[in-house]
Amino acid sequence: PTPDVMGFHFRPQPASNEGIWMSCSAETLAQFSAVGYYFQSALAEALHIPVAIVACNVSGTRSAAWADLDMLRRTPEVHEVVAEWDEAMSHYDPVVYNAQADAAIEQFMKSMQENMAFFDASKPHDSHAKPPKQDPLRIPMGPRHMARPGGYFESMTRPLAPYACRGVIWYQGESDNEEGRERYFAASTRAVIASWRALWQRPE
Repeated sequence: PTPDVMGFHFRPQPASNEGIWMSCSAETLAQFSAVGYYFQSALAEALHIPVAIVACNVSGTRSAAWADLDMLRRTPEVHEVVAEWDEAMSHYDPVVYNAQADAAIEQFMKSMQENMAFFDASKPHDSHAKPPKQDPLRIPMGPRHMARPGGYFESMTRPLAPYACRGVIWYQGESDNEEGRERYFAASTRAVIASWRALWQRPE
């Protein structure tokens, strides 16, 4: 690890733009993005100046979460995502929705704890037994849904502007690149680029 490499790490919460700066060291390296670390290390070595990176990323998210909702509405190829959001919000009840989201999170945490208990090396268990199935996190579409269109753009990207930056490493949205969805993947990625360029007022 090089002392010329620093990172600002967002806490990936839909309604929070908090985070912390940290220098790269043997103790903190595991918290850095591997792609980001090698990229900024190469820059620091080539330019002979300290390089900082803002880790604004959340594993498993789709491209639409990182684009401006208004930009998505002007992108016909991603109409299905916007339509799903509009449908969900047309009958949104915060009390009912939050109860459903809390229940989904509780079930997910319970399933995860069961998996962790199964693999606990300190407890004996049948070597032929299969681990319990991990339930996916099924929060309904709405304000607390990870993949809601524009969600992470509003909570994690928008607060960065007009913070000066020289470039972006894009390593999200792979789950959009499924067979038969090539046009969607390309269009949603263009929407992200256009959203970020507009936000930083850098059209070119």
